[in-house]
Amino acid sequence: MNNENEPVAMPDVSLLTIQEVAEVIQDFGEISSGKLYAQLTNKLKLHEYQQVINALKRVGLVAERPGQLLCWNRSESK
Repeated sequence: MNNENEPVAMPDVSLLTIQEVAEVIQDFGEISSGKLYAQLTNKLKLHEYQQVINALKRVGLVAERPGQLLCWNRSESK
């Protein structure tokens, strides 16, 4: 079991990929997880996409609302 403060190994996903997905969610403010994944299917496998979303949720940048709606949690500008 991972402690919330411990880094989680994500061998399949680069930090750049995580940042790019975070920026898309931030730009939209909120987006359906299915719609976002559909836009990324040529770049990420499903398990990689899930790793990215879980990492963003774990650090508090993204929240998942009912209906798999991903919402940006920070109000600061880019």
